[in-house]
Amino acid sequence: MARKNNKQKKKAQHEFMLQKEQEEQKKKELKQQKKQEKEDNKWIDDLDDLEIDSEEHVFGLKKKIKKDKKNKKTKKEKKVIKKPESRVDAARRKKRERKARKHPTSYSKDIEM
Repeated sequence: MARKNNKQKKKAQHEFMLQKEQEEQKKKELKQQKKQEKEDNKWIDDLDDLEIDSEEHVFGLKKKIKKDKKNKKTKKEKKVIKKPESRVDAARRKKRERKARKHPTSYSKDIEM
């Protein structure tokens, strides 16, 4: 009688341990799946702004965005700092504009050569 009880106890303990391990495994899988979905959604948010059709470009951009995030320099954050126009450059620009007004056909950018 005592042996039967021992066997039943051991079986019950074994089943309980297996059940616990399965629950832990399910929790780990769910955690991993949530982590993966979160990362996928992060890329989708970044790529929605870019609006690109081809998948090759998308994969290349994923890598580029990831690299930029590491450097904390994305295209959105970059600002072009314009230097103030020097006196010489201003004079050249004004001269070019005067010439363009005098001879509009030779200086127009719309005409193709």
